[in-house]
This record gives sequence, C-alpha cells and structure tokens, in this order.
Amino acid sequence: MNKSLKKIASLAVVGALVTGGLAFSAQAASADQLTNGTITITPTTGNSADVDFLNSIDVSTGCPVGYRDTSDTQIFQGTTRLGSVSLTRNSASPYGDWGFTGNAIHGDRLIAPTNGYLSNRSLNATTQGTIVNGVGTTDANFELRVYCYADNFNRNYTTDKYFSLAMSINANGDWKVGSSVVVPVPAQATTVSLTGALAGANTAALTATVKDSTNATATAAPGAVQFLEGTTVLGTAPVAAGVASFTSGALSVGSHAITAKYLSSDTVGWANSALSGVATVVVPPVAAAPGQTVIDVTVPTGTGVLSYAGLQSTISLGQAVLTGGLFKASGDLGPITITDTRQLGSSSWSLTGVATDFTSGTKVIDGKYLGWKPALVGTSNAGVAGAEVLPAPGSANGLKTASALSTGSVVDGITSTVVGAKLNLAAPGNTPGGLYTATLTLTLL
Repeated sequence: MNKSLKKIASLAVVGALVTGGLAFSAQAASADQLTNGTITITPTTGNSADVDFLNSIDVSTGCPVGYRDTSDTQIFQGTTRLGSVSLTRNSASPYGDWGFTGNAIHGDRLIAPTNGYLSNRSLNATTQGTIVNGVGTTDANFELRVYCYADNFNRNYTTDKYFSLAMSINANGDWKVGSSVVVPVPAQATTVSLTGALAGANTAALTATVKDSTNATATAAPGAVQFLEGTTVLGTAPVAAGVASFTSGALSVGSHAITAKYLSSDTVGWANSALSGVATVVVPPVAAAPGQTVIDVTVPTGTGVLSYAGLQSTISLGQAVLTGGLFKASGDLGPITITDTRQLGSSSWSLTGVATDFTSGTKVIDGKYLGWKPALVGTSNAGVAGAEVLPAPGSANGLKTASALSTGSVVDGITSTVVGAKLNLAAPGNTPGGLYTATLTLTLL
C-alpha cells in the first residue's frame, strides 16, 4: 500500500504601510522634472549638520505658467521625500526673486542673513526625515528639488513641476554637488577540479572542488555541482566547504568521460564555473560464468515517504510603496524542498498554499490582495511550479483561494523538487497605515 505524508505549516507574512498627505514620511515621488532650467547653489560642499544649509540659490529660469502659486526647496533620497529645507515662497515673499513671473530664481544671505526662504534648517533637520549617509568609502546619492506648485493647498509631488540638482553625501555627513558613481563589484570567478574512481562494479565516485580565482578552495561558495557525461546530467550534489561528492548510478561497460560544473546559488557574489577537466572512469566487462540460472527477487510495496521542508517561520514584505494607486510590497517564499521516495506508480502530489486576511489590530487588508509567482530552483526537479496567482483584481480571489505552489509525481531517479515563490502584495491605496500580518498555510497531499 502506498504511503503519503501530509504536512501543514504556517508562517507570518509581514508588511508595513505608512499613510498621510503631506506628512507621508516615505512618499514615492515620480514628479514632472523641468529640464529647461539649471540650479546653482553655494556653497557646493558642506556638512548635513550645518545650520545654514545654503548661502545662495539660483535657477536659470522661473516657474512655468500654471505652476506659480507657491514654491519651496525639497530634499529627496531615491524615491523618498525627506521634506523641505526652506519656507514656502509666494509672489509676495521678500529677500529674493522667486520666479513667479517666469524670471530667473535668485536668493542669497547677502539680502538677509537669516533668509528662511533660501533655507531655514540644516540638511539633517528636514521636515520629515533624516538623510541617510554613505557607508564606508561609498557615498550615498540624494537630490535637491526646487518645486513650483499649481495649488499650495493641494500639493502633488507627482504632477507639480520641479527643477533638480544631483548631490551626494559620505559616511561623515559631508555633502557635495554631483552624484556618486557606484561601481558594481563583479562576482568571484570560480573553477572546478574533478576526481573520479570506480566504486563497486559499475558506479563512479566523484569529488568536485570549487576554487576561487587564486586557485584556493572556495569554502564559502554556496550552491551545487552538476556532474555530466557529455550533455547528459548524471546528478547534482550540494557544495559544503567548497567540496561536492557524488556517486553515480550504474554505468555501462566501457570508458566514461565525466565533467563537473559549479552552479552558484548567489550569482551576485559567486559566478558559475565553466566545465571542469575530464575525469575518466572505466567500467570493466563482467565475466559471465558458463550456464544459466533463474534469478528472482521480491520488492516490498508501500516503501518511501512524501514530505517537504524549508518553510520559513516568518517572511517580511518590508515597507509597501505607493505605486499606481496601490500599496505594493514583495518578499520571497522558500526555497521549499519536496522529497518523494515512494515507489513508481504511487499517486501524484500537490503542494498548495492559502492565505488569511492581513490584520493590524482592528484594521484589515483582504487576503485576496496577496498573490505569488512560483518558480523551480535548480535544473533537476521531479515536479513543476504552480501557475502565477495575481493579487485581486488580477485574479478572482488571490491567495485567499488555495493555489498550487508545485505539483508532481514519482519520477525514476529524481526524488526531490525545489520550489520557491515571489510573494506580491497590491493593497488599495486608501489602506490605513500599520504593521499587518497574515498567515500562509502550505499543505502537501
């Protein structure tokens, strides 16, 4: 009788939403940048703690028609608005020419030493957040924007016009005009050395060593090694302390030229290798004794198990970002390893998931706004990934309806399936702020 093991587990999916009009501390801005004017400031260097952030500001042209109600100077870092470093300016504001008739913008402290319309606080004291400094020798980029508003009481950082100046800041809070160029660090190159020997009558014992560019054993390299004969994959073994060991299945009589290839599970830090040199394993012919005999064997039924492992206890979706009228956030489920050592002919299996509503106290986000996109991990899997489930309204009910993460059946020679999924939340844009949690339950049948 075939046996199957049903496993059910739960995890917490965590996200953070922050809301509010002009006081939204992490508002994503996709504003309409003006390119017909150039910003010039003094000084061109300073420190984020300096009380007088600016001594002067000039923009070579003024605010465009339709956007001359008010203006101010804002600080952005990435898509996050940190807030204003100046007072709000209008056509009656003193101590400068603020561009409300289309003329060039100019303000400085020669006009008034305490000119708050120029800047009235340090870079560290913007109205909504503190700028994030660089790390080590790598500077962080930020942006100074001179905004022109169509209606001061209905500001829109997406559609109101602005002039932009790229700036950067180091780990000590020292800022300068101009963005920092980030030079990506290439992944560590790898090679594989391979040894092989006959194990028993017709199997090969193979040992692959992953090495870095200095030809030292890459003890920290994560991933697996794939063993091949020509283009045929004999199997895959995980790398531990730079070494992967594998014993092949039964090989035919004759010479076998076997190679290996390192497959990184962190391609940012470690690159996949090229094929190794050849390890030759020779299987000798079996000398048959004269005469014939009948050989029989009884194979018991009902052996093997069906199980899965690797489910995290908690997955964080991080802080949701308001995009296209929806609060969007994502995270990674897995990888989940499904092991099926049952006999050929056993029933097929399915690993499904279903999510509850997200809650934060009495506040609720309907679980239908959570979806996922399953994907297999690696190249040797018995099962297949489930179909993508879009957050509602992209699908009828999102993951609130049980959906397949992976399905499969017993496959000769392959006993595992490794699968993961990208979790995608797309909640309505009017969702109240808060830390929300939901439960995702996986069931293997």
